[in-house]
Amino acid sequence: MNQAKLSKNYNISPDIVRKYEACCRKGQTGPYTDSEIEELSLVATLVDLGFSDRDICTYLHLSHAPGEHQAELLQLIDTQRRQLVQRIHTEQRKLDCLDCLRYEMKKQ
Repeated sequence: MNQAKLSKNYNISPDIVRKYEACCRKGQTGPYTDSEIEELSLVATLVDLGFSDRDICTYLHLSHAPGEHQAELLQLIDTQRRQLVQRIHTEQRKLDCLDCLRYEMKKQ
């Protein structure tokens, strides 16, 4: 199954398929297995969570032996979580500032 069919049949963006192929298939041309299709869903989730392409590849490779690499997988997740929380706090400060400006304008 080629990228276009895979994208259409499983509702997976071509960008996700390209990321997966660059990371895990590296020139393989055979049909996708069920486990590869499941991994494509995982890639889509990791992209949505803001993981970099490099971290997605690392996560996928480590997840093939999760028992052996649980600490590394948790570290990747924790790092991404910290970054997300930091972005939330940054955006919250901006929102607070906007609310303050808005309040001051209404007060006049």
